Amino acid sequence: ADNLRADHPEGIIALFGAFEGKASLVISVDAGLSQRLSAVDLVRASVHLLGGKGGGGRPDMAQAGGDNVMGAKDVFA
Repeated sequence: ADNLRADHPEGIIALFGAFEGKASLVISVDAGLSQRLSAVDLVRASVHLLGGKGGGGRPDMAQAGGDNVMGAKDVFA
């Protein structure tokens, strides 16, 4: 996410990964937007779709995970 942020300094970056049946979600929000739209809030609103709970980080970058790899399509929808 940090490397993508360097190339794309504005907007929201959402990344999904899966490894050994576990799903991971990272959301990065640019500094200007993070004052109004928190990455933590976005992650927490999505984590249940991945079969997880909680999630956390900072207003500009947050992460969460779960055991429903197929939930990624719903997160991005």
